[in-house]
Amino acid sequence: MKAIYLVTTILFLAFVSCQSQSVKTSIDASTFNTKMTTLKNAIVLDVRTPEEYTNGYIGKALNIDYESDAFEKEISRLDKSKTYLLYCESGGRSKSALEVMHEQGFRNVFELNGGMEKWVDSKLPVSTKPD
Repeated sequence: MKAIYLVTTILFLAFVSCQSQSVKTSIDASTFNTKMTTLKNAIVLDVRTPEEYTNGYIGKALNIDYESDAFEKEISRLDKSKTYLLYCESGGRSKSALEVMHEQGFRNVFELNGGMEKWVDSKLPVSTKPD
């Protein structure tokens, strides 16, 4: 009887684990824009280099360079209860940054599939700082 209970419990936990991993975290530009404008606690993170950020960014994005030695330390200071919308130039760094954030316990993290390139292709607004 204990063996049946153990097998049932293991199968249930495996099912729940697979279900929780099926949450779509890579989103298209339109969905990213909708989340950015409708979620009150959403924070947009640009994980590109400061030079790339200066050339144009999305919304009021914070810039935390994924390639910086301080990336994980800076991310660890963020509020884990917020929703984060990540992007880079083409999607590679933001996918990696999302994984780092999940490892640190962030659960509401989405990344822009195709990055800034897809954002611009979708003709969505790009912000720049005045000179």
